[in-house]
Parts: sequence; structure tokens; C-alpha cells
Amino acid sequence: IGLAQNEWVLLLDSDEVVSAGLADRIAAFLANPGEMAGAEVNRLTFHLGRWIRHGDFYPDWKLRLFRKQAANVVGLNPHGRVEVAGGTARPDGELKHFSYRDLSDQLERIQRFSTDAAAALHADGRKFRMWDLCLRPPLRFLRSYLLKRGFLDGTAGFVIAVATGFHVFLKYAKLWEAERRDRT
Repeated sequence: IGLAQNEWVLLLDSDEVVSAGLADRIAAFLANPGEMAGAEVNRLTFHLGRWIRHGDFYPDWKLRLFRKQAANVVGLNPHGRVEVAGGTARPDGELKHFSYRDLSDQLERIQRFSTDAAAALHADGRKFRMWDLCLRPPLRFLRSYLLKRGFLDGTAGFVIAVATGFHVFLKYAKLWEAERRDRT
């Protein structure tokens, strides 16, 4: 972001592709942004052989277009994000997200991201609580599968909801482990 030389920055991950429709909407937005400081785009993830349109994966609005001078990077590792001072638009269209090669790839990332998230919580002084380990994983599964209608994505939606709950379980188990290491 700091190296960008133009007023506006379009920040994409290496596994994201701007659809033709979204590109047209972004061009229209940039032609007349008014006082807006940025635009959030909706990511559509392809995983387990299909586009995932429910659960924790969709909708997935991310601030990806912003005025460089209004931007500030915030958040904890591994999911820092950009915030802007000012309003944001939400243009129609989808950012195609090819996040995982397969389930094994997702599980490997869950392993890495849960380690990073636990380390960030630990560094921030967050204390382990047994209820986090017992209640948060099933609540995350229920949120993803039932409340956010992951069941509409069939077996893929179920697998994703279970994996999401497992990620939460590992994050708090690793926080517990970090505290135990500190005591020894």
C-alpha cells in the first residue's frame, strides 16, 4: 500500500480474480466516487468442487478498493485488514476467490492460522477459559451451518462448518497450550 503511487488502491490476494461484472462496476465507481473513501467487494469462494454461497464463506464483504490516504491497516495476525476514514460503497459483482486446492489444503491452513491466532491472543494478554474451548467451536458450527444456512451448500456446507468449528477449537486449545508453556 505504501508503494502505491495513485490515489486509489485495488488490493487483491493472489487467489482472487476480479470478475468482468465487478471490473465494470469498479470502473463506474472510480469515474464518480464522490466523497467515498473505499469500496467493499463480495468474495465468492470456490471450494470442494462448487461455489459456496452460504455459511461463513458467503457473503464475504472485504474492503479491497480504497483511497490510499484514507487507509489504515488494523487487526490481529493472521487476518489484518484495511480500514478507511470515510464512507464505503458496495458495488454489485463478485470477486472470485480460489482459496483452497482441496480439503487437505484447508486443514493445513487451519493448522497455521489457528497457531497464529492463538499466538496473537496470547501476546495480547487474552487468558484461556475452558468455556471458550467447550462452547465456541460448536457455536461456530451452528452459526455457519444453521444460522448462515451452510446446509444449503449440501455436503460441502457441512464439511466447511465442521472445519470452521475445528479451527476455533484449535485456536483456544493452542492458547491453553501457550499458557501451560509459560508456567513451566
